[in-house]
Amino acid sequence: KAMEERLVIKAESIADVIKGLQNYINKKYDTENLFVGNAKQGKVSDFLLGGEEGNAFLNVLIQKKNLSKIATLWIHGIALNWKLLYNTIPSKISIPTYPFAKESYWMLPSNNEEKTTARLHPLVHTNDSDFNRQLYKSTFTTEDGFTCTFHWNSIDLLSTSLCIELIRTSGALALREDVIVINNIVWTKPITVGTLPIIVETELFLTDANTVDFEIQIGNENSEIAPCIEGTIQKESVSNSATIDLDAIHTECYTKSNAEDYYKALNALGIQITNNKDYLTYCHYNDDTTIIKLHLEQEEIDDQFQLEVLEITFLSLLFSALKTIEKALFIKSISRFVQYKSLEEKELYAISKRIDENALIYDVDITDAQGEILVHIEGVVLEHIDTDVIEPKEHSLATLVPNWVNESLDTTQEVS
Repeated sequence: KAMEERLVIKAESIADVIKGLQNYINKKYDTENLFVGNAKQGKVSDFLLGGEEGNAFLNVLIQKKNLSKIATLWIHGIALNWKLLYNTIPSKISIPTYPFAKESYWMLPSNNEEKTTARLHPLVHTNDSDFNRQLYKSTFTTEDGFTCTFHWNSIDLLSTSLCIELIRTSGALALREDVIVINNIVWTKPITVGTLPIIVETELFLTDANTVDFEIQIGNENSEIAPCIEGTIQKESVSNSATIDLDAIHTECYTKSNAEDYYKALNALGIQITNNKDYLTYCHYNDDTTIIKLHLEQEEIDDQFQLEVLEITFLSLLFSALKTIEKALFIKSISRFVQYKSLEEKELYAISKRIDENALIYDVDITDAQGEILVHIEGVVLEHIDTDVIEPKEHSLATLVPNWVNESLDTTQEVS
């Protein structure tokens, strides 16, 4: 039975098929021999192709083997008699077609081969969905590099950027389109990472046609999976992003620091970087605003580049806050995350600006060299957590108890 989503590759060889599949994966739908469509959304009028005249037209196309027109009609929902394409009807072969079948059809490795499992994505490893739930799973260790990118006073912290990219990737896999807007991200339990693999489950809940709620649960083999992060993916069109006057920001940020001094300052504040790829050129700041410049070579841009840029950006946000309060700070929530464009520029700037005098709340923007906003992160709330409640143990996952401490801040004392 033909399904709604349809794909046709016009090919004369296996190499043509492979090329067509690569074009589909890379979303190059405008190529000559690739046809993609939806049978319901793009259905051609039955008035034009119904009845004897319509059937005669279709039969002529099939008999003359006008494959491009045949493919175009079929992806738009026209039923065709495929038997007319063959002088001798080929025999059918049986393949597994049930989408949730539990049987595995992978070739087993020999005794000399290492057994591996194919991953859907570097961040999202398996699709464990069934008729009852939309669920993606991943298993990470600190050896993955991007899982834990810094230590806070010897405590391994789960990467904030990893959480953001898990949400975006899981949403894109389920929705089959890029996730542009995420609202109301809340860390109900900030996470520290032990040495054992941690298991991350991302579950999606369709609220309405334009809203998908999510919940991220984390645990390991020795602890139960527990909800830690929740929020909402919003399907909406966003207008063109604004532009920031980078020269004005640089003028406002009167304290200048190169990359070496910046990382020394972070280290003095108790943050040890474990995954620094030297993208950062400098950090300029004042009491309320911090701007960092990132520069990289084009060949360094890969699937993990956005994750790394986001993590460096969140670190600069923590640095901005730690200048006024010398306490362990964690991201408690993000009001809104908007991805206007991909981070594919060789020169990027990240600006963190405090927007509340009485609380550590910031807006963050990542721009290109001209100041055009590529990513906007609104309402990032930082709060103090008493690190005495953490008791990290070897070979374990430590989950901080939800012990948010609300207190007025002494903003008159700066950290040297």
